[in-house]
Amino acid sequence: MEEGKRDRLLTDDEFLLIPYGSLYFRDRRRAEPCKLASGPMIVWLIDLAYMTAQRMGDLRLMTWRDISDDTILFAPRKTKTTTGARVA
Repeated sequence: MEEGKRDRLLTDDEFLLIPYGSLYFRDRRRAEPCKLASGPMIVWLIDLAYMTAQRMGDLRLMTWRDISDDTILFAPRKTKTTTGARVA
């Protein structure tokens, strides 16, 4: 499948900042970052997206039925010429 051109890719250092930003937010009233309750789940989704090359939206729509002991089934939803086939 053809993909549009990108201006540049993220550097490793930039990518490593994403989980930190997902765990903490800056409160203007405090000097230190504050922990986000949903932060660990967001970091898990970022890691899973990185390891599987799946879109975050597709990962968020997963259900427990998509997960077995040795396989995770993904249903890509945004592909231009999707067949609706699930990917293991």
